Amino acid sequence: MPSLAQTCDHVLTSIEGHEFGIPTLWPLAASFTAKPALESEYYATNAELARKLDRLVYLNKRKLLRLQDAAAIDAQYKEMVNDELLNDLPENDLEQFLVDQLRLKRDVVLQDVLPAALPILRAIHVDNAALTELECSILNNLKKLYSRYNSHPGNIRRLVGQYQLKIATTDAKLQLMASVDRLLAEEVAPRIDALKNANEEYASLNTIYERANAPTDETRAFAEDVSTLSRRLQIISVLSDLLPALVLCHPSNWYNDKSLRDIMEKCQSAGSLPELRAACPQELDVHELLLIDIPTITDV
Repeated sequence: MPSLAQTCDHVLTSIEGHEFGIPTLWPLAASFTAKPALESEYYATNAELARKLDRLVYLNKRKLLRLQDAAAIDAQYKEMVNDELLNDLPENDLEQFLVDQLRLKRDVVLQDVLPAALPILRAIHVDNAALTELECSILNNLKKLYSRYNSHPGNIRRLVGQYQLKIATTDAKLQLMASVDRLLAEEVAPRIDALKNANEEYASLNTIYERANAPTDETRAFAEDVSTLSRRLQIISVLSDLLPALVLCHPSNWYNDKSLRDIMEKCQSAGSLPELRAACPQELDVHELLLIDIPTITDV
């Protein structure tokens, strides 16, 4: 039993090759008796018109022959019999030539002349001009649908071509989507995973680094002590320079005054300390501050 796809292909192929008239989708299964009554009447009427047309042609030929001279008819007959083309052909070939010529004329009449002439003859037969316009419109519509030389958007050949093109385009689209999915799975996804792992590792190492460099309570207390010591050294250095100048500016003799003499001696002792001879105590680093003799400064 044929599949649905095979049946559709058969139907589309039969429609695509159709030229004029009402197409028969399944010619082997259809019969003349199975057609609707209106369509059967249409075929019967056209067949009757064809027979009447043959009779009219025959009667017209007889009328023309009666109007001609008998001698002229005999001369024409002798000319045809004595024709070189016919005399050169054997009898069997001559018969076959005449048969082929008759079949060619019949095919031309049936395929080209009658499809266009029968609607007009039928309209003349029934004396109805509107029927001619209607059937000519039907004929033009059938040509638009089934003619292989018509580029109408509704042409069956055009539609079948577009349908086949859509199938090919869909296949190409599916192949492209498959290649994109494969590229994402094989190339992009591993790199994204590697980048994600590297980011997580960087975040972990950064956390460890921040924890390692974060100040503890002991380091904060030590930094505060160093800052306090630096300020005290600066104050002592300034006082060691300022107090002797104030004592020298005093009107009395500082040497005879025990208090003033003690101030001068202590300022001289403090000024002689190497820890206070720096240009600016704030410029001392941690190692230099650690080397300062704290008890000596405290005594001063």
